Amino acid sequence: MHHAFRGGLAYHSLSIAKLALKISELYPQVDKSLLLAGALIHDIGKTVELSGPVGTEYTTEGQLLGHIVIGDEILVQAADELGFDLASEDMLIIRHLMISHHNKLDFGSPVVPKDLEAYILSKLDDLDAHIQMISSALQKTKPGNFSERIFGADNQPFYRTKEKPLSSDDENGDSPANRQGRL
Repeated sequence: MHHAFRGGLAYHSLSIAKLALKISELYPQVDKSLLLAGALIHDIGKTVELSGPVGTEYTTEGQLLGHIVIGDEILVQAADELGFDLASEDMLIIRHLMISHHNKLDFGSPVVPKDLEAYILSKLDDLDAHIQMISSALQKTKPGNFSERIFGADNQPFYRTKEKPLSSDDENGDSPANRQGRL
């Protein structure tokens, strides 16, 4: 639904990591290490949920379990192999970041965010996804017109201004989709 281009998952995770670093600069009460870790691993389950970068489809495991459950399994297995205490507060919190990153039960999270970093991660994930979805739609929209309706953005169309380019990158044809091979 978002970042649907080669390297899009890595681009999305790195974008959120960069946002996490900026947020932690502005708010010293945010645990930077925890938020950064959550940003980098929150979608690791998509590496199993989806079939690959070309002709991507949902795998059977992906359809039956989803990337949040798969990601938690990957995290638990890695932590166990490294000898981490799975019952420690650190492990519970990092797992919580992963399983709550969709913010709402209706959006697939088994639980809602219940600590500051989990809440921030869920908002950054949503923000990055929406920016990408809206930007992609606007790239296909003539200036002075509305985009097609965007399902992931409450099925709303968005307006592309007449004079302002989408970004300085667009003039060079250097959108995230074009940069995909340079991640």
